[in-house]
Amino acid sequence: MSAGAGIQLWRWAITGAFCLLSQVMAAEAPPPPGLPGLTDGEQVQNAISIKLSEATYKQREKQKPKLKDMVDDIHRTVHLSEDRLALLNIAVEGVLLRLEDDRARNVVAEAEKRIKGVQPKQVDKVLAAIGSFSSSGMRLTESTLWRDTLRQLLKPEELQKWTAVEDSRAAYRSKSIAEFILLKVRPMLALTEEQAGKMLPLITQSVKDYLPDASSSFSSDGEERGLYSGYAQMLILGVPEDKAHSVLTEDQWSKWRAAAGEYAGNWDWIKTIHDRRMKGQSTE
Repeated sequence: MSAGAGIQLWRWAITGAFCLLSQVMAAEAPPPPGLPGLTDGEQVQNAISIKLSEATYKQREKQKPKLKDMVDDIHRTVHLSEDRLALLNIAVEGVLLRLEDDRARNVVAEAEKRIKGVQPKQVDKVLAAIGSFSSSGMRLTESTLWRDTLRQLLKPEELQKWTAVEDSRAAYRSKSIAEFILLKVRPMLALTEEQAGKMLPLITQSVKDYLPDASSSFSSDGEERGLYSGYAQMLILGVPEDKAHSVLTEDQWSKWRAAAGEYAGNWDWIKTIHDRRMKGQSTE
């Protein structure tokens, strides 16, 4: 790692540490009472800010154990020195804060749309009815900022080793879930051995592409969750229709379309989440 890159990383780390301290202190402070002298619009903005600060703090507290596990996992894989491990712990906090800042702007915009025209005294009730604000539209490990940080912190051979571990785990997970889905749909479609062999890689790719979106769509806070087995079959909708049709007979294709139709409503929402995530990755 070059001297310039090291200095930049320490700047990120120090900035992240100070931002974390200030935001934690602000989040732990009791919400201020109705502030005199504010217009209705300013009082609405104040209520949104309080709600967002509370939600962001809670979200960060939930993320801490996951981030610690991730850092420990990297450490076990590449055996960082104590100094570099400490730097990685600080850097991961800084990356999370910067991502949350970007997402917070989107959350505020959405909240403003939902409470447009609401009187200040009704804002708290409306915000409570909306539910929790989630800032987890993209996992930290998917962000360009996180990948760039790892490239700065890890030596090339360390980064290659860690990437290989991640890729191996992701491939195993996708293939295992795809095999489970195929086990469910194969009797329904009466697939031959040859057809099942052709369908498995198609379903595996669908799982790889859409599992994060499908699992997060069934959580209350937008975080990725385990997907209930009864809904796992909906991931067949991620297989391009022309490719599925080319493997199946016309009778099997009709059954495939009928099964897909049962999940059409849920799939539309999953596809929306997926498209947003892909857009977020391309415009970071």
